[in-house]
Amino acid sequence: MTNVVLQTIGWIGSALLVVSLLQSRMLTLRFLNLIAAVVLVGYNAALLVWPMVAMNVAVAIIDIGHLIAIGRRRRRATAADEVSPIASRTSLTSRGRP
Repeated sequence: MTNVVLQTIGWIGSALLVVSLLQSRMLTLRFLNLIAAVVLVGYNAALLVWPMVAMNVAVAIIDIGHLIAIGRRRRRATAADEVSPIASRTSLTSRGRP
């Protein structure tokens, strides 16, 4: 791999990392941060900078864990918002009656 290509990959990974930290939505932040970490793992592995490889692998694992947790919370919230027709009809007809 040429030096220019390698440096370009490093700059792209760094830019993605910065852009990820500017996000206000946690899902977007974690997703972009995961992509940046994976790109930077490749970049630092090509340069044989093993401490940075280890750190970015750890960041990627943390991001994956957070993305899974966000997905679970969203599924739970969606399931809680769904109301069965029977429960809905029962609660409407029993209001105001003893």
